[in-house]
Amino acid sequence: MLKIFDERVLVEKVVEGELIRPSQSCVVFIQKGSIELEVNSVRTTYQSSALVLFSPMKMYKLIHCSEHLKAYFVLYNQEVLKERINVSFNKFSVIQLMNMEQSKDAYSLSKEAFSHFWNTTEQLYFYLKNPNCSKFNEEIVVHSITVIAYMFVDTMMKSSPLNTEHNTRKEAIAISFIDLVSTHFTKERELKFYADKLFISIKYLSICVKEVTGTSPRILIANTLLDEAKLMLINSGLNISTIADHLSFSDQYAFGKFFKRHTGLSPRSFRKDIVSTHTI
Repeated sequence: MLKIFDERVLVEKVVEGELIRPSQSCVVFIQKGSIELEVNSVRTTYQSSALVLFSPMKMYKLIHCSEHLKAYFVLYNQEVLKERINVSFNKFSVIQLMNMEQSKDAYSLSKEAFSHFWNTTEQLYFYLKNPNCSKFNEEIVVHSITVIAYMFVDTMMKSSPLNTEHNTRKEAIAISFIDLVSTHFTKERELKFYADKLFISIKYLSICVKEVTGTSPRILIANTLLDEAKLMLINSGLNISTIADHLSFSDQYAFGKFFKRHTGLSPRSFRKDIVSTHTI
């Protein structure tokens, strides 16, 4: 469910100039110092009191980390975490938060706000490294990560306040659309299929989804398909033609054209880069 490392992971496992990616979704808490990375040819420096999101489907190049860096790297499996921690976010909030997470990968906090994250993460680090120190160890770990989840969502909401002026019917349509996409995206790409399922017009479906999520329904379908394609390229040994067939593309060429349009890389190049990338 969860792995946590301190800043020594960069010294022990990563070489400056080397491509790296996390083995799972990862959030980094930087208490002191800075980390300079290159993501998609863009250099970014993350400073102290920052929370940074890393995706296992992106590759990062470590340019430099400061000598006195102090940080925690928390790696987590999203699906397992959802099953283990109990949070009360409603579906509407989750949809908008997912949209925020895709558009922003770092948050700069005040020292006071960051200290709350750091103290809870230190507690989490201790109990994960010392699993036999308490008969309630597992409960403390789950509680700690739940607290971090709530604080993190609160930070995201404050950074980009949710649109609360939503129409209940439009919200319901957007949620139903996303549920349908999660079930049918490998077979159905056309908006007509989803509009017919919801007994509304394509135009009204587009209005509802765009207004509630901030993203067009076509882009949501494409992003879902792209994420699945990346996961299959990373985690399966299937050849690209088989993956294209699984995702219901007419042929390998059509899949490659779609993938390169959205990532800038061919599926083969993406897989090759991933395989040659150091994983932490």
